[in-house]
Amino acid sequence: MRVVAYENGRLEVRYMWLPVFIGQNMALMRELEIAGAAKFQGCEMSEGLLDEVHEWVIGWLKNRFPIPGLSEYLAGISHVNMEEQNVPVQQAAGR
Repeated sequence: MRVVAYENGRLEVRYMWLPVFIGQNMALMRELEIAGAAKFQGCEMSEGLLDEVHEWVIGWLKNRFPIPGLSEYLAGISHVNMEEQNVPVQQAAGR
């Protein structure tokens, strides 16, 4: 999974997957959105562009918050498989 998604004709950060101190900081999310819009404005949407934006967002956050472990946490989001999101909660919890 990427930390960004292209939905309803708009590129959006999946803020709910970010650490709380980042995802719930609306001023920071707006700043990220403005910086990303300036960098990627006019680009044609593609899987390659989504990968590029994903890496850019991670880099932007790592530079903004040089906190030990944040880089690994953000990289770990890439390993989340959204294709399996329909697994019942009881099954996912090992019940």
